Amino acid sequence: MSANPTQKQNWFHANQLTQSYGEPGKYFGARTIAASAGTVDVTGEGYGAILIGDATNLVITTSNGTVVPTAQFNLKTIYDIGIKKITQGATGNCTIFKRQQ
Repeated sequence: MSANPTQKQNWFHANQLTQSYGEPGKYFGARTIAASAGTVDVTGEGYGAILIGDATNLVITTSNGTVVPTAQFNLKTIYDIGIKKITQGATGNCTIFKRQQ
């Protein structure tokens, strides 16, 4: 069954029809940190979000110096957190992003 134009308009929220498709995303500058990467220092590079693929042997140092073991985070969820460095062991992986301000 094909949709007529009136039905199709109802598939999307009103803001999506007029604004969302032309605007930049919230995150950019993705950088994947693979297993066995060791310590990756990103101080001053503007990384402000992380997506954890595997939390094993992965530790985040936040921009204020707090050390956060990633075992307490949910996987496949983007967390807005200022990042100073990532310490990566033999396993685990994550992707870090810069955020639009």
